Amino acid sequence: MNDTQVGRGLLAAFEHILVISLRRSVQRRQWVADELGRFGLRLGADFSFVDAADCRTYGRWDFLPELQAALPRNHNASGQQAVPWMRKPCNGTWHPSCSDVEHRRCLRRTMGPDLAAKRCGEICYSLSVARALQQFLASNRSRTLLLEDDICATSYLRRSRPLLARMAAEHRWKVVKMGHCFLNEGRRNITEPVCARGNAPANLAPNGHSNHLMAGLGNSFCAHTLGLTRKGASALLRLAFPVSAVFDDILAALGGRFGPRHQLQTLRAAGLQTLDDLGARHFKYSIFGQLSRQGGQSGGVQAGFTSIINADTQRILGGGR
Repeated sequence: MNDTQVGRGLLAAFEHILVISLRRSVQRRQWVADELGRFGLRLGADFSFVDAADCRTYGRWDFLPELQAALPRNHNASGQQAVPWMRKPCNGTWHPSCSDVEHRRCLRRTMGPDLAAKRCGEICYSLSVARALQQFLASNRSRTLLLEDDICATSYLRRSRPLLARMAAEHRWKVVKMGHCFLNEGRRNITEPVCARGNAPANLAPNGHSNHLMAGLGNSFCAHTLGLTRKGASALLRLAFPVSAVFDDILAALGGRFGPRHQLQTLRAAGLQTLDDLGARHFKYSIFGQLSRQGGQSGGVQAGFTSIINADTQRILGGGR
């Protein structure tokens, strides 16, 4: 199967691809354009970029009113999140971007650089995902594939056409995870997959293991490859804005990683009764990995793919104690 057929399979399953990326991240955007271009996908027609929340303008994001307007029923009269689900609300000091006290600490720059890089960067990232969800819902598309801007094709992607055809034909799913890190399935730990560069040799193929669809979201973190329908995006947006936890934790909570109580609380906050309402699926093996997690690779663009958001927050917000 050639790469163009794989690209057609992605579009048949998801209609369009949205890539979350900082507007100033020229190198990353070029990487994604080149990577998706290998599969015959064209910028504009087949995929587009969503401008991420830039930590350089922390707390002054002009898209916040759009997000707030998109979820009028998710806030009470004071503007607080109606169903805070993991972290405590700000007790009347709510800000449109965050329902916990960490947002105020980031604005006041009262965190040390390491903590700022973690906590404030999480808010920037999670807001970026929320913005992508909102932009998808504002479109007339029924499905989308949401990617982060450091994705890389794995060997599984080239052999995924049967699974993509199944996703295209199936109408029950609302959310499907197609990229994992630290995934525990039974007794086996599946960590971040290896990127398949160019025409990957046979020995980079996944040892003859066949990929397949599994029920649920998987006991995994990372959300760099996510297929969504409008119902799935709407449910996740209710959880992603205002920010109450890093977006990856939202998916993990929905999947039950933090226990049944948190799972039920999260489902109710999303307007769901059970996870089955999402028809949630995940691919056994990742069809996309992340360059920023390819620790053993070096040279060229891969060596520079560290977390831009965390580096910015550490430098900009961490200095003013």
